[in-house]
Amino acid sequence: MLFRSGHVDFRVKLGEMLLRAGRGADAHDQLTAALRMAPRDIAVIGAMAECCMTLGRVAEAIPHLQALVAAEPYNKLALNTLANALFDTGRLHEAEQAARRYLALDDDAPSMYMLLANTLLMQDKLDEGLVLLEDAYARTRDSELDRKSTRLNSSHVSESRMPSS
Repeated sequence: MLFRSGHVDFRVKLGEMLLRAGRGADAHDQLTAALRMAPRDIAVIGAMAECCMTLGRVAEAIPHLQALVAAEPYNKLALNTLANALFDTGRLHEAEQAARRYLALDDDAPSMYMLLANTLLMQDKLDEGLVLLEDAYARTRDSELDRKSTRLNSSHVSESRMPSS
């Protein structure tokens, strides 16, 4: 059989296609049906989280993102999205926790340092927030310099490989 029982995979694929086609309400309906059939299926949970975020239903996406992170604790994309969703909905303490979990996995993420710093500042944790803002700025500046250096070096290599006239 191509699809699992109840056509869960079919509903997920249809939901994803409808979402890409701009038919968000229909996509949400298909994914809701799939979630009823397979409430613990990570693919279904992830598709529903993506659908909710795409539709701007950030608060509705949070429990799906939390379930995804619980099932896949090393999923940086899910953690990043969760931290931002929690921040956007004013759940600052939870956003702080999610940002710290992300940074424990990847400490070279200036945008996550920035999110954590903003979260701390909004919770009146000024000293720690300011230190993190400085760190985020330094990391961003350093990564921009690295990118510029890489571009300069690669353009220099390209020019040196050009045949001389």
